[in-house]
Amino acid sequence: MITNKDVLMKSIQLFAHGPAYQDMSMFVDREKSKQEFSECTKNPSVSRLVIVSDLLGSGKTFLIDVATRFFTEKVDPILIRRLNESELTSRSQAPFIVIDEIDIKTPYKITEKNLKLADTMLCEISKMLVLVGDYMLRNEKVLSMISHINEKAFVKLEPLDVRFFLQATKARVKRFLEVDDEIELFDPDLLDFLVPRTEIGIATFREVLSILQGVVQELPYDTGKCCISGREVSSWFKKKIKVALDLEEKRVFYRWLMSYIREDYEKGRQNRSYVMKTLETSILRELCPIGNIKSDEEYEQMILKPFAAVNILKSLGIPFGKGEGLMDRYPSPYLPSVETFLHAKYGGAS
Repeated sequence: MITNKDVLMKSIQLFAHGPAYQDMSMFVDREKSKQEFSECTKNPSVSRLVIVSDLLGSGKTFLIDVATRFFTEKVDPILIRRLNESELTSRSQAPFIVIDEIDIKTPYKITEKNLKLADTMLCEISKMLVLVGDYMLRNEKVLSMISHINEKAFVKLEPLDVRFFLQATKARVKRFLEVDDEIELFDPDLLDFLVPRTEIGIATFREVLSILQGVVQELPYDTGKCCISGREVSSWFKKKIKVALDLEEKRVFYRWLMSYIREDYEKGRQNRSYVMKTLETSILRELCPIGNIKSDEEYEQMILKPFAAVNILKSLGIPFGKGEGLMDRYPSPYLPSVETFLHAKYGGAS
């Protein structure tokens, strides 16, 4: 039996989401994507562009670290973001070039610089290029900055669902609590909101684990059997600093969003095949009309993009450059974030 005290004593390790706590023993259920990556990169002399694209915090870098063990025993891949131009020539024997963190966190001008640096090097030597990032890498304009490679291969990551999450949790429990039995650390009702059933998976290891880091601190420090439930989530929300909504329009939308999750998702999830559909701006504006907002663009600028920036909503569109180094980081469509799902269920009155 795993007790509340056991979990609290090891909570930092159990729910860590940084590279310091990632090792092979905790790599589970991504054999398909690992195999895809290995197949794409098994012959590094082939001039090929390999793209690993998914949401921030989904485990892309961990996958690459595991999948490149074969190469890194001999010589590390070239990591563009960690090197300057003068250092590249000394790494000519590296199996391939990797550019990580091509995502909305990185200023667009830096992304352009790194991609042009890689393209220049590819002009001089035939190498495979691996790009790792979020949905930025689904933007053809971004990919077109690499002009010396024609062949492309996309590696898809398995989405984080309840089954995958429980397997990952079991691996962490085995690693840090040295318990190898079947475990039930979570109330089943909580799991439907911690890892929501959505048309496009929005749960990521980074977000779910960071939430759990806080939630488990609400467990009693005793030897009772551990079961993390909505009670701990509710207690966590009461102590959490709330995001201040500065406009009445935002408050109207947020109240609607809470009721939409409570009604649509609560009813729908009784059917095991149900998933919440992604929501385009036009649909959201139709579902929650706000009188003084007259266009989809205004609706996005006033409500949707600010909410995506603070993780109330999850943007699932493809980010794109807008000229002069600017970028649209949070395009349509959208879904509620994991924390928003949890708040609708366990956060009390909005």
